[in-house]
Amino acid sequence: MRNLDSDSDLWSVSNEQKHRFAATCLVDVMINGLQTFPVLLEQNDADLEPVLEWMLVRNWVEITPSNRYAATRQGHEVLERFVRRYTKFLFFFDVFSGVDLGAGTFAFQRYFDLPNPRAWQDYLNQPNFSDLRIAMAEHLGINPVEVVFMNFLREKRFGLSESGWQFDLLLGSVWDEILDVCNNAIDVNDLGYTAPDGVVVAGYVVAEDILIQGTDLLESLVQRAGDILQETPGSAPGQLPVVKPPHPSEFDFRKDLTEDCPEP
Repeated sequence: MRNLDSDSDLWSVSNEQKHRFAATCLVDVMINGLQTFPVLLEQNDADLEPVLEWMLVRNWVEITPSNRYAATRQGHEVLERFVRRYTKFLFFFDVFSGVDLGAGTFAFQRYFDLPNPRAWQDYLNQPNFSDLRIAMAEHLGINPVEVVFMNFLREKRFGLSESGWQFDLLLGSVWDEILDVCNNAIDVNDLGYTAPDGVVVAGYVVAEDILIQGTDLLESLVQRAGDILQETPGSAPGQLPVVKPPHPSEFDFRKDLTEDCPEP
């Protein structure tokens, strides 16, 4: 959520939100990783107790006759909704990861012109491009913490296959890293400027223009790619499966990206 105290960082994450995000990771581990956990948690799994208790109260998990935590039907539905939302974020927010505010161009306009992924990353990392994903999330009324959380999942920053991941899931420094990204990013107010004729252009006006241009660019990219939106099969825990999102011409950022929102 946004912290309105001017002496504080703009964005913060409440304990409830952190539990919800951590529980989403854990239900993925339980369903896609085919893991259950004993009620009497042992060793590193003991660090999962507050998350599992949070999930139990909300009926995301249940205790089986063999005294183990297992995902319920509701847990499966929660993960399905999250995967749909996660997929939309990955496909439709990345186009705003490189915008040249001076020239009014997008890095993704050259996405198919670069010979390999490394050349693409080198191009995207040029200093003239600004990452506006946080600003666009703010403009659309979406919690930027969730956007960064999803990107951290994609980058496997939660290390769900590494030793000690149970502690990091709720209490690890990764949450500080997420907030650092959010609070050091360009926000909507930063997009405002004063035109040569002295007219002040508000940040939200610029953001709306960027949104429209980004939507048009996505449509042209999909047309060039042909099968870019085909379903991607399979996944490992911590790398959620990708499902086919709507074509950009049928996509409404404000409507589609707020569908399947997590409960407040």
